[in-house]
Amino acid sequence: MTDINETMDNAIIDDDFNKIESIALNPKNAYVKVHEFNMFTGHGRFVNKWVDISNVFDDYFEDLNGDCQDYVMSLDKYKSMGYDAMIEDYDRPIEKRHDDDLKLFKDQINKNNKGV
Repeated sequence: MTDINETMDNAIIDDDFNKIESIALNPKNAYVKVHEFNMFTGHGRFVNKWVDISNVFDDYFEDLNGDCQDYVMSLDKYKSMGYDAMIEDYDRPIEKRHDDDLKLFKDQINKNNKGV
């Protein structure tokens, strides 16, 4: 699978406006400032790159890749929060959804066991 950034670079080189527009206007993509660390030199730098954010609000914060975590931390809702408070606030709806699914699963098991 081709990286979004590589596809965008090729579209810019080829002057493929339709491809550029399809990446830039896709709600599953975001242009995010991310930190890149070079482990060989020990230096880091900030770069802007396209990130696939389609799974951002479906996974726990710790399960997101670093680029998606950078995207979440850049959102206005979380930007001014401390790190721990931001993670707690981000994970809350996911935990509620998982708790609701678990409750439904337990209810179905109890319902099926009553019939036995």
